[in-house]
Amino acid sequence: MSSVLSEYLKSIGRYPLLNKHQEIILGRRVQAWLNDPDPSPAVVRSGKRAQDKMVKCNLRLVVSVAKRYSNRLRRTELIDIIQEGTIGLTRGVQKFDPERGYALSTYVYWWIRQAITRYIQTNDRLIKLPNGGSDAVVKLREWALVFVEKHGRPPSVEECAAFCKLSVPRMQDFLVHTNDCRSLDHAQPSGDGCLLDVVADPNNEDMLDRLAFDLGAEFLSDMLHTLSEPEKFVVEHYYGIATKEPITLHAIGQIRGISRERVRQIHNRAIVKLRIQSLGVRSRVAA
Repeated sequence: MSSVLSEYLKSIGRYPLLNKHQEIILGRRVQAWLNDPDPSPAVVRSGKRAQDKMVKCNLRLVVSVAKRYSNRLRRTELIDIIQEGTIGLTRGVQKFDPERGYALSTYVYWWIRQAITRYIQTNDRLIKLPNGGSDAVVKLREWALVFVEKHGRPPSVEECAAFCKLSVPRMQDFLVHTNDCRSLDHAQPSGDGCLLDVVADPNNEDMLDRLAFDLGAEFLSDMLHTLSEPEKFVVEHYYGIATKEPITLHAIGQIRGISRERVRQIHNRAIVKLRIQSLGVRSRVAA
């Protein structure tokens, strides 16, 4: 818990809860201020003080509601949705009619919840989902676990769409963006480098594949022999030429006893050499 949030929780703890009679008296003052087309300065002061007291004495309710959504947050801090919930609380206090007989907390709860959910849907994701999209994704996360336990397999798109009462194309759009965006510098769970190391550019074909296709495997083998021993080792292991499967730069560094950054430098130098050689071979073939 951050120090800012801790200090905030301590500060709101000194405001006592209101009883039913106090809610009615303060609510009447707020309504007298807001419903009067030309309120006097005394009515304005009385209404604002009553509103402030009703808000401050219900801040703990805002924190309680906000904590229920803390497990859904990706990029938003808990203190941010508490602030948004306080805005909803203020709006609820202004709309509260004490003559209807229901408790203030029962009424403002829905205003707090609405403010928090709208903020999360709008600001917590880089890719904003349409209305109802975030709710559908949250429902699927819980339901999918139960489905897997019962059937021993993950649900299909059609089954997800039927559960959420959505069309299949719309459900597919939601599922594509379920995990939102992730930084390419995000560390891999295995600790082998970052996401950028394992994501290929779909617009750029692999240089070794291009060389093997254009010049043949023998030419590629001859070109690799022109590299130094460290350069050849890194290229063969990184692209899976000398191994059954490619391995990461971090893993190569552990085998060679050097750092991942040093392996990356050797790899880049080797690639530059191969590109220069491939341009020379292609020009001779074209001639």
